[in-house]
Amino acid sequence: MSHLMNSGQVEILEEKDIVKRWSDLGLLEQINNDDLKKILAYTYETTAKIIISAETGGFKEYVDTMVFPMIYRILIKNKEIVFFDEKIIEKFAHELLFDINNVITEQIEDLIQTHAGCSNVDIEAEFCANYCNNFDLTKYFN
Repeated sequence: MSHLMNSGQVEILEEKDIVKRWSDLGLLEQINNDDLKKILAYTYETTAKIIISAETGGFKEYVDTMVFPMIYRILIKNKEIVFFDEKIIEKFAHELLFDINNVITEQIEDLIQTHAGCSNVDIEAEFCANYCNNFDLTKYFN
């Protein structure tokens, strides 16, 4: 994922090309619903563009490894209420990135310091899973 982000390869594509790009990366696996694939792919693409366009140092270095699995979990969990709307998806992507960059990473760093000896990866994964399970997507799609 980082190689795609660092290469600046996120350009304006047609819908089918966006879906293909993210399918080829394996981030649309096990999704049989074409509408949901389109929503996920467009959300990934929007998020990637936001990260790439940010100034150097705008996001902490591991945000891009956390955000895409979190998008998947949040949208799959709420697949009954999501629909395609570019403005809603862009707002969701911006706010999720803000939360990850400013809130989640700080809380994870605090937990890592508090639980010295535990695997940092386990703490990060558990925290992100809990965040996704409790994320209220109805404030965007209602």
